[in-house]
Amino acid sequence: MYFPETGVVPCVCTTDSLGSPAGRLVWLLGNITMATGYYGVTQLTFPSGKVSRQHDRMMATCQLDWVRPETAAITSQVIYRQNTNFAINMTLKYALLTVCTRVTEFQVGTQVLARIVQQNQEWPGLCADRACTNAHVNATCDGAFSKSITTVVVIEQVPDTVRSNDTKSTRSPRDVLFRAAVQEDAFDLKTINATLQKNQTLVSVREMCTPGYIYTRTNCVKQEEPSSTSPVLIGSIIGGVVAFLVVVILVIVVYR
Repeated sequence: MYFPETGVVPCVCTTDSLGSPAGRLVWLLGNITMATGYYGVTQLTFPSGKVSRQHDRMMATCQLDWVRPETAAITSQVIYRQNTNFAINMTLKYALLTVCTRVTEFQVGTQVLARIVQQNQEWPGLCADRACTNAHVNATCDGAFSKSITTVVVIEQVPDTVRSNDTKSTRSPRDVLFRAAVQEDAFDLKTINATLQKNQTLVSVREMCTPGYIYTRTNCVKQEEPSSTSPVLIGSIIGGVVAFLVVVILVIVVYR
């Protein structure tokens, strides 16, 4: 599993017995103590915000404090999300009172972007800046003379979690946008006669590698530059040499 550097770690350790004499639950990363429970407590959550790149691929174990680390069962492996970012894909479908036009596309796209900016004010970090320049909105009429329009939103480089300005609660960006659209009517555009079809609203998360890295089965790794001795390059060099020799031979034959 992935342990985020910030936000809630979905890992809880429980036990039916604290042993005799009674011990305390403890979370370890390798031999590093990350959290220790109180006497009599049979459940312990892995602490949030304590995982960093120095813990990459270390083993997380949960055990009683009197148990030797080498005899404890492995709970999971920490794989820090290095060189990885995330994008939110959001699809909003609106029903219109009038036929959709290019003007409608512009109005809907502008209004949707304004609502995203507003969500970023309530949940700082959802966008890269106040203007949400990392958010891309494309509103398109569903056909000629149609009375519906589909808006596709892509927000790049979003964090794992964002924190509310008011309640200080923490949510994922996907959860923030989905709730805003479906439960809170934040993306309803009735002022321009566009009604959101909530049952057709889609919000998903896409994991991507930062530029210069490629995705493997479990992580993003640096993309290697083509080797100067690669087969393609060697073939090109050999081909060039052969072509040069052919030209030289032809010149010699002609002038003889």
